[in-house]
Amino acid sequence: MTSTPSVLLVAGAYYPEISAAGLQCQAAAAVLKGRARISMLATAVDRSLPADEMVDGVAVHRLPIDVRSGASKVGASLRLAAKLMRVLPSVDIVHVHGFSQKNVPISMLARAMGKPVVLTLHTSGQDEPQAADARGNAARQAFRSARLILPVSPNLARRCEEAGIPPAKIRLTPNGIDLDRFRPADAQERSSLRRELGW
Repeated sequence: MTSTPSVLLVAGAYYPEISAAGLQCQAAAAVLKGRARISMLATAVDRSLPADEMVDGVAVHRLPIDVRSGASKVGASLRLAAKLMRVLPSVDIVHVHGFSQKNVPISMLARAMGKPVVLTLHTSGQDEPQAADARGNAARQAFRSARLILPVSPNLARRCEEAGIPPAKIRLTPNGIDLDRFRPADAQERSSLRRELGW
């Protein structure tokens, strides 16, 4: 790995579309600016968004998809594989947010190219290893082949342990917050806010 690692983040949506995972990726990219080269791979329901663009210094690759159409999902899977074949050679780490149909081809291609996969689990039920196991052997393998699994809640960590995932691969990692944006107000700010709100 180079001294400045290249990290491909993968989520269901990215700015200007909104998803919880996309917002976490956007915040992580801002914090890691200068310490890692970040790129983003996301699906997009808004077909007017460019397939490739720079957003706040992050190379964003979008795969348009109509989630109501089976044909669109198949087409998105093919475009996903083609896009990964182009971007993975220059990536050191693949960091996937959530578990969905995307995980299987991403995991297979990353393994074939020797790229470690980190998997962040956000949603109870959907992102649990038991849910992956229920989707079949390919999904089970995709989930369990992650080098590191980052559940955001104690419940998701417990579900991983219950599924027999080695504890060394599980690291509880709660969602972070922007301490510049969210912090306790100082005395002067509290006084100003009380006057403004009539308290």
